[in-house]
Amino acid sequence: FREWAREAREVEDRGRALIGDGRTTSGAQYLHRASAYYHVGERFLQPKSEAGNDAYMRGVRALRDAAEYLKRPRLEHVEIPYDGTSLPAIYVHAEPANGGGPVPAVVFFDGLDITKEIQYFKGVADLVARGIACLIVDGPGNGESIRFRNLYLRHDTEHYATPVFDWLAARPEVDPKRI
Repeated sequence: FREWAREAREVEDRGRALIGDGRTTSGAQYLHRASAYYHVGERFLQPKSEAGNDAYMRGVRALRDAAEYLKRPRLEHVEIPYDGTSLPAIYVHAEPANGGGPVPAVVFFDGLDITKEIQYFKGVADLVARGIACLIVDGPGNGESIRFRNLYLRHDTEHYATPVFDWLAARPEVDPKRI
């Protein structure tokens, strides 16, 4: 964890310096990579700790800040209403394909040691390049939902999957019959 976090901070600092110098595309790529380093290092840390949570949140912010400058794919950090609070998610816009019109979409819920940021690095760009929107959600028990919102894992997935589906189906660019 210590070495992953150290390297992540160096890469993050370089990215922020590049953005400060007006080299936003390169800077965003550095922040993108720093996010991955923070999250890979933190996921093996047991028990969770304040240092781990700090590194985790630095990774969240790094990808969120990179998204401001990334042109492809387009990432939108969103909050999905859920049980009086919200679930943090990343909506990755589909790239134009197959003549336009409403697009299909895929929802990803994290697993035990996967976060929305790590899931983003696992083939999402390939799907959006083919015209498929992706919604990556830190559901209860995972990622930000457990670390910072105390939303514990539930056995009845439909309880949180239904509001996620409804949110995605309401997007005008998404074909709700192809989610």
